[in-house]
Amino acid sequence: MKNVFKLFGIIAIVTVIGFSISCGGESDKDGGNNAIKGNTITSELEVIYAPNIGNLSEAKSATDFGYYYHRDEENDTKPLSYFFDGSPSVTVKNSKLTMILGTPKSAYLKNIFDYWSESITVNPSNVKGFQIGNFCTSDKKYSLICMKSTTTYTASCYLFYVDRDVTLNSTDHNTTWNTSLKEGWNYLSASYNENRVTYTSSTNNVKWYVFDNNAGEEIIDER
Repeated sequence: MKNVFKLFGIIAIVTVIGFSISCGGESDKDGGNNAIKGNTITSELEVIYAPNIGNLSEAKSATDFGYYYHRDEENDTKPLSYFFDGSPSVTVKNSKLTMILGTPKSAYLKNIFDYWSESITVNPSNVKGFQIGNFCTSDKKYSLICMKSTTTYTASCYLFYVDRDVTLNSTDHNTTWNTSLKEGWNYLSASYNENRVTYTSSTNNVKWYVFDNNAGEEIIDER
């Protein structure tokens, strides 16, 4: 599959999906279900606790997801302040999510083609961005992961920062891009229809899951 997200990749299987988790301007989108206002990102969707969690009350008491496993740099977690200016935080309270990510430090902003194939038409081409979709507690016990889940597939979803407004366009035999991103934070997700994957900034069916990293492989099944 071409043009897949390079950092974690897209994972899609009909109906259910198995995971082995290791912790490692102003705009509103979709009626506020996942709203992005400046550098504060909130989700009005309930955070879902995965069925692999052994101690649910303990998992719900884990409110601070202020670490990120950055695979491109090194095999370890880092506090969000390592990557972002200001005072970034990711918290879950009463099963609701609030993120204050701020602006990525310039050293971690990458050319757009570091994330996607150069077959994509990017305008302007010199835009830089930062991709994130996986947060951890400081003890690495729990992960908070953004995913898109429908009745037919589950796929990775990301928050993507761009340093200016940009449009992404591409169509090949199995991939379509027709997306405009605003300066600041945006959601990016994939939709699957038979053998075609379409990348958009829509937050339809986007959800946040808490996983127990010590529980090993588990299946998400919301039926």
